[in-house]
Amino acid sequence: VRSIVQLAHSLEMTVVAEWVQSAEQLQRLRLLGCDHAQGNHVCAPTDEAGLRDFVQRAAYSLGSGAGPTPA
Repeated sequence: VRSIVQLAHSLEMTVVAEWVQSAEQLQRLRLLGCDHAQGNHVCAPTDEAGLRDFVQRAAYSLGSGAGPTPA
């Protein structure tokens, strides 16, 4: 993972880690320099009502200038 992150950054690319399932994985990815993460630990699957709530909170965060926390 470290080599992939370093290669991507040397090419001025952003690194997104997928399928992050635990806080430990997220912390390790942060230490390795991943820029962003996605997976059940970051945002678990949800129903329609949960999705609406998530989108409303995300829109509010973006409007206030405070976006998601990078990995």
